[in-house]
Amino acid sequence: MGIHRSLSPSDDELDALGQELIAWCLEVPKKGEEKHALLPQWYSVKKHILRDTWKAIIKQPVFRPYYEEAQVLLGMKLIQGSVKEGFAHRFLRLYHADVREDDDAIAAAKNKANSQVLSGEEIIKAIREDMNARTKEQSVRGIPPAPEPDLAAK
Repeated sequence: MGIHRSLSPSDDELDALGQELIAWCLEVPKKGEEKHALLPQWYSVKKHILRDTWKAIIKQPVFRPYYEEAQVLLGMKLIQGSVKEGFAHRFLRLYHADVREDDDAIAAAKNKANSQVLSGEEIIKAIREDMNARTKEQSVRGIPPAPEPDLAAK
């Protein structure tokens, strides 16, 4: 469901708006001007489009390809180092789903690892399972198994 028709530009207007966005992304700013690094620089500052309206515009099928291309073009500027590194990663996380998904997966794995407190028995069981797997792999390779350590000894 899109925005109300009286607020939504026509397909021709969206197409022209998309072409203007891509031209802005490709434009090299004059010396002393702000670098083109954020989409809000264009839609908010240059075009005076409110964020809620922008969110509706980017969902329109006619405009969506321009929006996605603009994200890539601005992301390439960040990767090429024309913007500070910390900000570049933040931008990539915000606008590129692959980076965000990878970051989230890494964070979830770290949280899971940090939240798992194993009992002594669970640790011994995990070590034995690992040793059994290694012993099987070694036997396939023809390597004699190592003697099993006494895990109960202190």
